[in-house]
Amino acid sequence: MAVGGTALISDHIWLVDQRDVLKSAADAAAVAATLERNRLPDGLSDRKLNKALRATAKRYVKLNLAHLPKDRYERAVETLTVKVFPNRHQDTVGVTAEADLGGTLFASRLPLFAGFTDPEAIKVEAGVERVREPADLVLAIDMSTSMKRDLKGRPTRNADRSRLEIVRRAALQVVDILGGSAHIGVIPWSNVVNAERAQWPAKYAPEIVNHPRWPPALPLTDNPQAARAAINSVNAVGTGTMSVLGIAGGVHHLRAGRSDMQAIVLLTDGQDNECPDHWPRRCSAFEVVDIRADECTRAKEAGIRIFVVAAMAPRQVSSDLADQLRACSSEDDDPNGTYVFLNNADAESLEAAFINIAGQLQPMRKIY
Repeated sequence: MAVGGTALISDHIWLVDQRDVLKSAADAAAVAATLERNRLPDGLSDRKLNKALRATAKRYVKLNLAHLPKDRYERAVETLTVKVFPNRHQDTVGVTAEADLGGTLFASRLPLFAGFTDPEAIKVEAGVERVREPADLVLAIDMSTSMKRDLKGRPTRNADRSRLEIVRRAALQVVDILGGSAHIGVIPWSNVVNAERAQWPAKYAPEIVNHPRWPPALPLTDNPQAARAAINSVNAVGTGTMSVLGIAGGVHHLRAGRSDMQAIVLLTDGQDNECPDHWPRRCSAFEVVDIRADECTRAKEAGIRIFVVAAMAPRQVSSDLADQLRACSSEDDDPNGTYVFLNNADAESLEAAFINIAGQLQPMRKIY
């Protein structure tokens, strides 16, 4: 009986995890469908609107399941059913997703549960409502030289496959999605940053390097062209990693914002390995982590949402780094949001992560 009880508990946890994975995918699909609806002409018939939104929603569900092992992903795609429910009058888009993500681990295989059959599929619902609340957003982008590598950490001669180029394309999509409905700032960071001293926290002034080699930070702007230019200027030239610059600088930039919805997207491709100059001594690996954690806490206490994105394949993300990035994010403060994007095995997954974030900052909110 003890074995049976353990099996049931394990299967319950496994099935809850599958539901959470599918719910996150459906949330992303609802956001993507709402963004697509914003782009479609108002005069489109209900049938054509539903068809267009269903195709978009299904694509994004699949994109957000792409991190699953191959056999589970193929099983999920084969059994996937997606429906959309746009409501023009209430300005909402609902999505239901149903798929088999792997069934149980033990119950269907133990003699004790003879006759038990796996649930055929898991079904989840997600919904998004459009509202009118422009966001203030800072994109804090790692510009260390490792960003020249591909997502698996290998050197590549094909620039389009480098982490930086994939991130650049994804970040530009954020600008396209938010357009003039947001104020966007860009902070390229490594172990230094190219910023104006008057627009940078004094504590981190020693890390400022005003040199043409380093792409300059861009304060909040409502000019999409300026944001695009700043993103296009980012180069992988940094020699170290100090992500606290992205967080602390982002907080400083956001002080000039006026929106109730403020956010920082911290994009990194590895563990921090340097401390700021104001630190009184050569710091340990533990202190490097603590310095960033303190700045993340200050940002969240100021009401700023923090999204964390890893520009690397899941196997490149150590468990320690994953835990640290989760702790930095707003995941624990807002269970209804998706703030951690670490399963980026390919360019499509990384781009989907940025689109998901843009959707959460778009003038709309999740309603279920």
